[in-house]
Amino acid sequence: MSTRSDLLSELSNKEFFRVFVGTLGMIFLAVSGFTLLGDHRSLGNDEISPSILYIVQDYTYAALILLGVYLFCIKMARVSWSAIGFRACSLDWLVRGFLAAVLLYGLRILLDNLMVEFFNQRRMLEPLTTDRAMLEGESGWLSAVFIIGVAILTPIATEIFQRGILFGWLRRNFNFIFSSISSAVIFGALHIEIVRYLQVMLFGIVAAYLYEKSRSLCVPLVFHMTVSAAYVMGVMGWS
Repeated sequence: MSTRSDLLSELSNKEFFRVFVGTLGMIFLAVSGFTLLGDHRSLGNDEISPSILYIVQDYTYAALILLGVYLFCIKMARVSWSAIGFRACSLDWLVRGFLAAVLLYGLRILLDNLMVEFFNQRRMLEPLTTDRAMLEGESGWLSAVFIIGVAILTPIATEIFQRGILFGWLRRNFNFIFSSISSAVIFGALHIEIVRYLQVMLFGIVAAYLYEKSRSLCVPLVFHMTVSAAYVMGVMGWS
């Protein structure tokens, strides 16, 4: 895996930077807007619920990623979905992606418990407890929207952009080790859970490896969705 790859061969370097900068630019504008709005800013006479604002942010970021890829990559650069990574793969690889997610999430839980038990580092549990407290007492439909966003929409948007576009371009120009670590660093930097930065980086490297070996974005998608679904089960108290 040290040689260069033909991943994302249809996208020139100039077109890649247009996709990358254009998509991140739209996300930056959205982040700026939500920052100005604030978690407790009032809209008219009604205060915006933090849970609703969180879900709107999540859906907006995912939608902007998909819109950016579609506009700058599919429409303008005329890159096919197959080139981005949506290729057929065997059931065996999908099972491997699922099992890798189960193993990684189990390791994450073990490390979290060890950090709490021996080092009293409860900050590792903050994202889960925060989301659980946010949804407590909310209606069923809001919880359903949260589940769809976290377990389905966000993984799809993230894998298309991070693995299909970013890692694909890096891998075409550099070896696997540099490409996987670089894309994982960026993935971690864009992730909202700062306390889990190293875990998120490891997640990104594993997802890149699955994509590299299977040649299909469907495999890291299964991997990502499984991890996110396990997280949602923890938030909802189903595990």
